[in-house]
Amino acid sequence: MIRVTLAGEVVEKYRMSHGDNTIQPTLVVKNEHEAFSIMRDSSRDVQRAHYTSTQDGGVTWNDFESLSVQNSNSAVFAFSDAEDRSWMVYNDQTRDMEHSRNNLVLAVSSDDGKTWKNVHYFENKELNKELAEKFAYPWVQTASNGEYHLFYTWSRKQIKHSVFNQAWLETLL
Repeated sequence: MIRVTLAGEVVEKYRMSHGDNTIQPTLVVKNEHEAFSIMRDSSRDVQRAHYTSTQDGGVTWNDFESLSVQNSNSAVFAFSDAEDRSWMVYNDQTRDMEHSRNNLVLAVSSDDGKTWKNVHYFENKELNKELAEKFAYPWVQTASNGEYHLFYTWSRKQIKHSVFNQAWLETLL
């Protein structure tokens, strides 16, 4: 974690979690004091996403915990919507699967990041048997008009871009 001032000056750098296997955190800021982070696990054993939270604006972080969310050591991205609900885009397969990165799912949290429910597949091998591509590194940007822009690598050849809005998210609940 790198903390910076509004002017871009580095205040400090530190690891949010203990150990070397939790990497590439994605942050969901709830207010000036509370936030949580979802991280991928790069070990061969766990195959789950991890969670940690802060109640002091990121000065300290709680010990991380494994979620019930399966993950194949691939990047996750979490974000908040206009209704302050938390969402995550991730690969929901484990490394035990033949193609562990050919599903890309959207999930919603019912309790600020500890419990997730899959609600939509952007890419899904089960729905498209011809799908042999890999999808990874999701990232969501909220535009000034309220639209959500999802970007992710598509088959390691290009970047795919999908656009959705709050009304569409509401239909998934």
